[in-house]
Amino acid sequence: MIIAFGCLLIFSCKKEDRKKVAWYPPISFNGTNILALKDSSILNASTIYSIAANLEKDQTLKVVLTNLSEYTHVVWQTSNLENWIASLIEPQGKSQSFTSSTHGDLDMKIEFTFQAPIRIDIYEDADTITSSKIIFWQN
Repeated sequence: MIIAFGCLLIFSCKKEDRKKVAWYPPISFNGTNILALKDSSILNASTIYSIAANLEKDQTLKVVLTNLSEYTHVVWQTSNLENWIASLIEPQGKSQSFTSSTHGDLDMKIEFTFQAPIRIDIYEDADTITSSKIIFWQN
């Protein structure tokens, strides 16, 4: 009976009710993708990374980076921002958001200029955080 109920529950969902999830490739053209990393990952300070996603039609994605250190400047530089809209850096210099401007493959290069812990908040088709992680550094 439990199996029958489970099957009924799975097949009774309309296709449009199923939430689409963005796909984060582990590596992109610009380097290792920080969106695909696990929480508390330790990165190499001298490496170039990427922020990359594959979005289906009508999906949106916003990524917010926040410097968690006492250092009051942005500790990253981005380039190759095609298909992304970057916000202004917030007044304390600790946070910046990047919002998808289209669907398909999105990829930008990111370099970290200071070894501060960074929180990555991901918003998939939402105004609230759908996932969050913190990255750390090794020399």
